[in-house]
Amino acid sequence: MEILQKHSKNIDLLVRAFDLGQVVALPTDTVFGLAAGERGLARLHAIKQRPLSKPVVIQLASIAQVEAIAYVNAKQRALMERVWPGPVTLVLEKRPLLPMHFTAGQSSVAIRLPGCAFLLKLLRQWNRPLFVTSANKSGCSPLKSSGAVAFAFQDQVDYIIEGTADKKASTIIDITTEKYSLLRRGEEEVILNFPL
Repeated sequence: MEILQKHSKNIDLLVRAFDLGQVVALPTDTVFGLAAGERGLARLHAIKQRPLSKPVVIQLASIAQVEAIAYVNAKQRALMERVWPGPVTLVLEKRPLLPMHFTAGQSSVAIRLPGCAFLLKLLRQWNRPLFVTSANKSGCSPLKSSGAVAFAFQDQVDYIIEGTADKKASTIIDITTEKYSLLRRGEEEVILNFPL
């Protein structure tokens, strides 16, 4: 395990880590997260002790990337433009080209464009779906600092980006049907503005 600064000079190293199937812990605009590319997805589940049947949120860098892997209509796109980048996860119907193991066999996919400048820069350079879940063992409270993550996971993760992330986990809204459904409540001020 190596602790790195949240600096753009480390982005190339993190992209290589994802290519190798490694797992990175990093602060987001909500809580601290564990991140991996496709090759590290199974390991991400194992580290978190999360069942493989439970999908992990995909984070992307742009709405265009979202439209490449999920069906998006005009109403859904308007909502995305309103709340992203930010602490909101949207559940959409996935396109057939998105592998089923990316969504744990489900026909829907949970996606977020984060409001963290460093993470967005990393996502742009990675330019592929990045699986990001809260940094904690399943069923436990999310961790909020690099120090807490280092203590809890020790050598289970390959890199930790130094920092803190102490907000609520993201709001989750299922927008796969005409009537949107709130699945998890995040920051209250965000929720109040949703056209549910």
